[in-house]
Amino acid sequence: MELKQFEKERLKTQKVYKNIDDFTKNARLKILKLQEQIKLKQDLRKSEYKKITELNKQLKESTGLSYSEHKLNF
Repeated sequence: MELKQFEKERLKTQKVYKNIDDFTKNARLKILKLQEQIKLKQDLRKSEYKKITELNKQLKESTGLSYSEHKLNF
């Protein structure tokens, strides 16, 4: 009788450990996905910043004023 009870407890414990492992695995996957999204957004911001910087440089070359200086005059 005690052996059956022990086996039941062991199975319950295994289920709990499996649930913990599954939860941990899912959490890690979510973290990796979020890290990838953050990296993509950072890369996008960098490329947007480069575009804005290049446009500002072109504006300054053509008008002699940067965007912020141009904005102040109008």
